[in-house]
Amino acid sequence: MLPSIRLSNMETMPHPLCIHKEHPSLPGHFPDNPMAPGVVLLNLIFSEIAMQKPARVVTGIKKLKFIRPLLPGDCFNVQFSAEKNNTLRFHCTHNEQIFVEGNLYLKPLDQP
Repeated sequence: MLPSIRLSNMETMPHPLCIHKEHPSLPGHFPDNPMAPGVVLLNLIFSEIAMQKPARVVTGIKKLKFIRPLLPGDCFNVQFSAEKNNTLRFHCTHNEQIFVEGNLYLKPLDQP
């Protein structure tokens, strides 16, 4: 088991996000050993960032690393750093263990 990592300059989203056991993507990802697809996780993360930062929009991914799988029914927390140079560093934890981390590009919502 890897040690828990806590970054003191990270903010935690106000509520956990969950991948429900009945999610339609799970039977095919992977049969007999389902895990949450990365695109489903990113959709939840991007939606949460949009709610927390309504004046900003994610425009791209600078870095993304999936460290371990998230299983059906598991809930997770998203933590993110203060925005710097139009990038947002984030990581997601389940049972206090980081399982995905990355850096996202952001821009003001009203900027073309």
